[in-house]
Amino acid sequence: MYLEFVCMQRCRNLELSDSLLAVTLRSMLASSEGSHKIKSHVDIVQFFRTQMETRSRLPYKSVIRTEFNLSSTVFFEILRTLGFTASECESKSHMLDHQLLAKRNHVAHGNNLPIDIDEYFHLHDEILALMNLLRNYIENAAETGAYLRAPKALRN
Repeated sequence: MYLEFVCMQRCRNLELSDSLLAVTLRSMLASSEGSHKIKSHVDIVQFFRTQMETRSRLPYKSVIRTEFNLSSTVFFEILRTLGFTASECESKSHMLDHQLLAKRNHVAHGNNLPIDIDEYFHLHDEILALMNLLRNYIENAAETGAYLRAPKALRN
């Protein structure tokens, strides 16, 4: 929904933050990756020469890839895709990978897993806190215009 919100702001390509401009260019960059044909590379150059003043066509569907399992690597990639720094979340890597994902995989593969109720509630609280942090990032970015190259707070 955040990416759809940004799309509805009708920003020009040159106004978007680096990460969101990269999202806009992702398919073009992917098609040129590993290509020895000059055309795909020229298309990228022409985009920067001719399309920076035009309204962005920021895709918002299927941009966020969860990879079906929320590892810390996937979580940090989502944050970077949206243009958020992950410094407040870095300490949560171990919890995501070893407490949440490892146990989820254990159960998903048919293994029995004893549940410690205190550990469960602790993990539950940690995950809710992480979800609230992400929600706050998104709300603040929408409010402050952090999706822009020069956010509103810096333009005044």
